[in-house]
Amino acid sequence: MGNTAVVNETGSSISVQTDSVKFNFDKKNGALTSWKANDKELLMGSLEPYFWKPTNDNQKRNDYEQRLGKWKSAAATRQVENVQIQKLQGLTIITFDMNLPDIGASYKLTYTVNGMGKLQVEASYIPKSDDIPLIPKFGMRMRLPSGLNTVDWYGRGPCENYPDRKTGYLVGLYELKLENFITNYVAPQDNSNRCDVRWFAFSGQKQVV
Repeated sequence: MGNTAVVNETGSSISVQTDSVKFNFDKKNGALTSWKANDKELLMGSLEPYFWKPTNDNQKRNDYEQRLGKWKSAAATRQVENVQIQKLQGLTIITFDMNLPDIGASYKLTYTVNGMGKLQVEASYIPKSDDIPLIPKFGMRMRLPSGLNTVDWYGRGPCENYPDRKTGYLVGLYELKLENFITNYVAPQDNSNRCDVRWFAFSGQKQVV
């Protein structure tokens, strides 16, 4: 697993560094703001929570934004209540306990870094009342360099598929250029989803993420 990562903490940030990889986290909002491998930046935009998805053509007719609209700002208004840094069996574990005031829920984000510079991210959410609207999307988002334009994945493919339309798409190893991975519909629709994915990677310019 390599040597234990070195941690440096300031009033506003936490950095975790191994021999070739360095991560930087914002203590104010829990986001991963920098990810460098061999001194090359791999993030063009922070890795952070995201709970919203734009309205597709069908949802425009069922009051989607009125019913679920609270989630649109939930990530942006999150509040960090506690930050904990642990060292455990060669791992560095950083936990952000947060509050989602727009929703009335707690949210926990845990980053685990090993000595080789591998990062594992886990998120969990606990509602504080029974009348919280359904979550449009529970996930995270980030921006990567445009040169990473090839997608490899092990899961269902090669075409887009969804829980109610996936049995015709076999589980396997697939590779597509990003421009062919995305489906540009005339009217906005959910697109590009792949089910039962075990892992995926972006590559290009002699880089793999």
